[in-house]
Amino acid sequence: MPSKKSKQEEQESKLISQAEAAQIRGVSRAAIRDLIRRGRISSISVSGRELVYRDEVLNFESGKPGPAPVNEVTEFYKEHSNIGADFRDFAIQYRTLAEVWGNCVNPSMMLMMLDRKKYRNAGKIYDFIQSVFDDLKPQMSDHDIQMWETNFLNRKSEEFEKQVIAGVITRAQARFFDFLAASGKAEYVVRLAASSAVNSAIWDAAIEDKSKYLDDSYYENVRLDAYKKLANKLRDILGNPFAPGHLEDFHSGKRDF
Repeated sequence: MPSKKSKQEEQESKLISQAEAAQIRGVSRAAIRDLIRRGRISSISVSGRELVYRDEVLNFESGKPGPAPVNEVTEFYKEHSNIGADFRDFAIQYRTLAEVWGNCVNPSMMLMMLDRKKYRNAGKIYDFIQSVFDDLKPQMSDHDIQMWETNFLNRKSEEFEKQVIAGVITRAQARFFDFLAASGKAEYVVRLAASSAVNSAIWDAAIEDKSKYLDDSYYENVRLDAYKKLANKLRDILGNPFAPGHLEDFHSGKRDF
């Protein structure tokens, strides 16, 4: 029975070399490079090689004027090439950030996307933190509840608003500082929630005397499942910020601090 392709293999199967693209189109490699340079087909760097999308090459119309449709994911990666291979390998199978957001199962990657695209609706991030807290609260001690209320649930938006009124900072700066605080807390909360799921699984296994039958891969799957649930929670609360109709949630200027 043939083995399933890995996710990375599936993603990379959508990409081809410039030599393959030239062979498909019956042109020279120089002609393919020229199409890339003029924005007629998209390219992305993978392991030091500049690859192109097979379907763009197959569907390319040589007589059609104007640039090819912008690949939003490719443009995002070009602007933020330091985001890491894990995100790139996942994202390259999609064309828009809305698609990436809608299919991502890693809440840390989703929070990174918000940060890099200058998302500024801190209130929704705090709603996410509150929802995670509500899920975990029944398992918490009084000390843990107090710690969450002090470190994660307390907003400083009123303090920033006072600074805006006093002329100390601008409204854009206040939104930036509020989001920065919220997103940093959300990232930490994600890790706490995933760790809590793993610790609960370890405890349950010990009570049922199953510990000796479970290896590290079992607990890794528990962690990944927790991440998936947190990613779904982010989508439930924020919707899809990268879909049309969410411009007010982002900073539109070049700088906000």
